[in-house]
Amino acid sequence: MARKVFISVLGTGFYGKCKYKKDDFISNETRFIQQATLEYLKAKNWDAADTALFLLTKKAKTENWIKTITERKHVTANEIIPYKGLEKVIEDMQLPFSPVALDIPDGKDEKETWEIFNILFDTLQNDDEIYFDLTHSFRYLPMLVLVFNNYAKFLKNARIKHISYGNYEARNMDTNEAPIIDLLPISGLQDLTVAANDFIQFGKMGSFAQIISGGKKGAVGQAIQKIKNEFSKLDEYIATCRIYELEEGEYVDRINKEFEIAIKSDRLQAAEKKLLSKIKIALDVFKPYKTEENIETAINWAFQYGMYQQAYTMGQELIITKVCHRLNHFNPFSRSVDFRKFISAILGISEMDVKIKKFDEILNQNNELTDKILKIDFIKDIRPSYIQLANNRNIINHGKKSDNDFKKMFEKDYYLIIKLLNNTLC
Repeated sequence: MARKVFISVLGTGFYGKCKYKKDDFISNETRFIQQATLEYLKAKNWDAADTALFLLTKKAKTENWIKTITERKHVTANEIIPYKGLEKVIEDMQLPFSPVALDIPDGKDEKETWEIFNILFDTLQNDDEIYFDLTHSFRYLPMLVLVFNNYAKFLKNARIKHISYGNYEARNMDTNEAPIIDLLPISGLQDLTVAANDFIQFGKMGSFAQIISGGKKGAVGQAIQKIKNEFSKLDEYIATCRIYELEEGEYVDRINKEFEIAIKSDRLQAAEKKLLSKIKIALDVFKPYKTEENIETAINWAFQYGMYQQAYTMGQELIITKVCHRLNHFNPFSRSVDFRKFISAILGISEMDVKIKKFDEILNQNNELTDKILKIDFIKDIRPSYIQLANNRNIINHGKKSDNDFKKMFEKDYYLIIKLLNNTLC
């Protein structure tokens, strides 16, 4: 089970008492947002293996942490006031785990900044769930935390479950209640932006699909979950060369409908909607109905994003399909003979074998039809490029050694064939 880790920086200020509020939650009156946040997170229900890390400069430690603190001078009032250190406050909460005080430098220069970063990172374990309180994070630390989040997620598989800020200055003077501001959506937007960029740059939908699925409820939550499912399907269709599913286009229609629900929802921030709209525009190359164009689009997509094995595999299969469609009126076969297999053999036979009439079984059994189709102009035009395309596909799929420039050769052979076929009426 993942360890829960609460992380907070303790400041040096003289903190006034108030109650902190978030939705239906109201904390006990306290000077410390850390106490209120742990109450909000229901840390009393955590396990002994969980922990709370408090980052302390020397001054914060002596002014606000150590349990021997019993009073402090209020500068404005110019009087000594009873004051309990946070260490004692946390102890009195009787949490199932012990707090950990982490000594940090003041962070006055770049060296000390990296020292704080490393102290925090070295304390984490793999798969930790992290709960941040940023209230007293001084100067650049909030920015450091956002960068730290991505670093910890990548290197330690950490999950950021909570980021908040206690806004004491915005408290209601009548009720003495201050809001706890949820900052997790900012981190989520950062993740969403990175994933959207990966999608646009590399054509991979998986990471974007995983990230957009979290944290939303109601109709928009259902819509986003459905978008996630369809994205994952489309990613799989391209990765596994599922040309018949790609051709159908129903997944595009479903994605379009759910995008419309999500983008119109008031549960999404404007920034999130803009990212979704950007993704939607990128997907508009696919048609929301059954068409061979969707296969061509998937091939273009795979080629554009460097998925050459998929591009070659789907490209060869599409060419066979297109030739079958254009020559369907030549199809003399019953269900016992595969016309597609026949056309594949026609396209793939070498020029030498054509000259000496060295045909395989299916061509030999249909010698007259083979000769007739081999004489068709567009078949003669595409066969050299098709043979090269098929040879390259075989090299790639079987991991054979080659110094071929598969990108340039695909661009030359595949697109020449498609241009010829799309302009051919037969």
